[in-house]
Amino acid sequence: MPSCPSCAARVPAKAKFCTSCGAKLHQADAAGDAEDFDELDVASTSRRKGARKKSSGMPTWIIVMLVMGGSCILICPCLIALLLPAVQQSREAARRTMAKNNMKQIGLAMHNFHDTYQHFPPKNIEGETEPGEQVQSWMTDMLPFLDQSLLHSQIQYSLTWDDPGNKLPMGTVIPSYINPSEPTPPIDANGYALAHFAANSLVVSDQKHLPIRDITDGTSNTILAGTVADGFKPWGDPTNHRDPSLGPIGGVNGFGSRHTGMIMVLMADGSVRTISNDVDPTIMPLLADPADGQIVPQF
Repeated sequence: MPSCPSCAARVPAKAKFCTSCGAKLHQADAAGDAEDFDELDVASTSRRKGARKKSSGMPTWIIVMLVMGGSCILICPCLIALLLPAVQQSREAARRTMAKNNMKQIGLAMHNFHDTYQHFPPKNIEGETEPGEQVQSWMTDMLPFLDQSLLHSQIQYSLTWDDPGNKLPMGTVIPSYINPSEPTPPIDANGYALAHFAANSLVVSDQKHLPIRDITDGTSNTILAGTVADGFKPWGDPTNHRDPSLGPIGGVNGFGSRHTGMIMVLMADGSVRTISNDVDPTIMPLLADPADGQIVPQF
C-alpha cells in the first residue's frame, strides 16, 4: 500500500487524496508503487510455481533405486553365468559321492552274503537251483543285507523274476541300486525297477559265483561290479552282469558312466575306485579275471 508524501500515512493504491491530511496524491508515485507491488506479486507467484514443480517431481530415492535396479539387471546375468558352472560342479560332486556310497553299501552287503553262504551272490546258479526254486538275480539275493528283508519276503522264488506274481516287488526302486547322476528314470516301460550297476560276469553271474578263496589275484585287484550308462536291466534280472575286460566302452555290453571321463568300480575288497576312460586297455582284463596270475600295474 503506498504512503502519503505529506503525512506518510498509508493510503489505498488508487486513491487521489490522502484520507488523513487531505493532500492530493501524485499518480506517478502511486503507479510506481503499484508496479512495485505487481513485481512483488509476480516474483512471489513464480516462487510458488517453482515450489509446486519441485514438489511434484520424482523423489531422489526413487531415482537412485531405479539406477541401482538397472545396474542389477545388467550385473545379475553376468554373476549367474559365472556361478552356474561352479554350482553344477558342486552338485555333480555330491551325486558322485552318493553313487560311491551306494556302491560301498553293495560291497558290504556282498561280503555279508559271503559270510552267510561262503560265496558271493547269487544264491543259486543255472543248473544248481534248489528244488522248486528259480534262478534269481544277485541283487535280489542281497536284499536282506540291504535292510530290504520285508521286500525280499514278498518275492516268490518258485517263480521267475519276471513272472506276474513277482511284478509288484520287482517294480520297487532300491535306493542302493541307483546312481544319482543317471538321468534315466529308474522304472522301465514294463514297470520293473532298474539298476544302474552291473556285476563282473567273471565273478558274479547267473552261471557263476565264487568264494573269496578262489580270487587268487587278490580282492583289491578284482572287480565285483561297476557303473553302467546304457542298456540298464531290472535289478531282478539274473543276467545283469557284464565283462569288465571290454574296458570302459559304455554301451549295452560294457561298463560306463555319466561321470565325466571315468567309471566307478566296486572291488572285491569292498573299496570303490575310479578308472579313467583313457586307461591302458591291458589293465581292465587283469582287473576282470580273479585268477589270471598276472600282476596288475598301478592305474
